[in-house]
Amino acid sequence: MSDQNPVRLPDPASVETVLASLEAKSADAGLAPALNNAFPGFSFSTAPVDDFYWRGDARTVLSADGTRRGDHRAWVEKELAELNGD
Repeated sequence: MSDQNPVRLPDPASVETVLASLEAKSADAGLAPALNNAFPGFSFSTAPVDDFYWRGDARTVLSADGTRRGDHRAWVEKELAELNGD
């Protein structure tokens, strides 16, 4: 890290303060910007966990020539099964 960037993550109490300031209905959209504003030098982002885009049949691994190399859905379902669907 450069001299201008923090080297430690924010303390839990500071993060909890930011979380408490968010409204539940807008927390998904507001979380990363609120954390970025509260902790300059860090770059926060979010990823949806309830969006099942990864289960679509179009998700696959392709080689450079377009040949299908792997079945993403089959892999995800296998991994989920090993974790009892969680």
